[in-house]
Amino acid sequence: GIGSGEINSNQYNSYVGLIQHRQRFNYMKSSLITGASIDYSPQKYSAETTAILVDPATGKNLGFTLNAGDYILNYEANILNYAGYIQYEISPIRALKLTAALRYDRFEYDYDNLAATQETYENQERFDNWTPKLGINYTITNQSGVYTNYSQGFTPPQVSTLYRSKNELTGIKPSIYHNFEIGGYFNSGSRWKLDVALYVLDGKNTLITLRNADDTFLSTNAGATRSYGIEYGITYTPIKNISLTHNGSYAKHRYVDFFDRGIDYSNTDRETAPNLLGNSSVTYRTSFSNKLGVSLTASHELVGKYATSYENQIIVTNEAGDSMTDANGNPITDTATYSGHNIFNLRATVNVHDIEVWGHVLNIFDSLYAARASYSPYTIQNNYTIGTPRSFHFGVRYNF
Repeated sequence: GIGSGEINSNQYNSYVGLIQHRQRFNYMKSSLITGASIDYSPQKYSAETTAILVDPATGKNLGFTLNAGDYILNYEANILNYAGYIQYEISPIRALKLTAALRYDRFEYDYDNLAATQETYENQERFDNWTPKLGINYTITNQSGVYTNYSQGFTPPQVSTLYRSKNELTGIKPSIYHNFEIGGYFNSGSRWKLDVALYVLDGKNTLITLRNADDTFLSTNAGATRSYGIEYGITYTPIKNISLTHNGSYAKHRYVDFFDRGIDYSNTDRETAPNLLGNSSVTYRTSFSNKLGVSLTASHELVGKYATSYENQIIVTNEAGDSMTDANGNPITDTATYSGHNIFNLRATVNVHDIEVWGHVLNIFDSLYAARASYSPYTIQNNYTIGTPRSFHFGVRYNF
């Protein structure tokens, strides 16, 4: 069989400037931070299609050929981002800190389409936004406290997102997020450390990627989304040289308002959004002298089960390929899923005087897993971006 793919080339340079000033005041231990940044990044990007030879018996890819000159995208773009921000902190009482901040961002894209197979044109896009932040932090003791925050996020579409759909504008809007968070932290000397936070993240015009029936991709906005859950981190140091750490989250990710090709997926779970994520590690550190130290870490990465299609997007069929129905004559539907994965890594670091030598072994059991899985209406099955196989990394760093 024959499948399709693409080869990408992304070249860019970035020129960045940043200035910041902090002014402290005697009044209630307050301070004022002001700053500005600018980032200019000229970019050249191309994506050419490939024809992939697929073994129909096994589904494995046997090879591919490049369709030279058949561009999905081929453009040059000058990307300019500049921002300014101001933040004020004040402590009316010793245990209480209040923070208020305001940030302005502006993104400017100057786009020049170079694809000979498409209509050549130039385009300019401008996105800007004011984003506030408010925070309260109350210290209960020197080792514990609680906090609450509200912040707004702003995410403009990338250039490739704007122009991927046949190199034509599709009216894509920036995403706006409202984040509400309440949490606490507790330290028990040097043995226990615990952080817990509950959050709600409301998104408007969330940028998502759709997969068409012909297996092409289309970027668009979902009307409204909501993620909510708990994030936590715990560190336990039973003895001086050994520490155990676990960081994770459990959350729900939902479409609040979203239609795709006339079908209402509002109030359903989002695809490619695991509920459970976790990272655990055990670290052993020792020093043989002031100039010689060793660190060994074993870690475990957990990605829980998640949907790869929209909720109940798939119409269940029988062996003859006919749609199955329930007792009321309604089609029986299902949701495609990915079962998640567990990956184990090892890391070792040796410090000798000012020299650091390190080595990593990633995916030590050489597990087959997907860095990302998504459902394709074209192949009527999941497509997988294969995760890193067992690999070895070594490095040396010298500190002047």
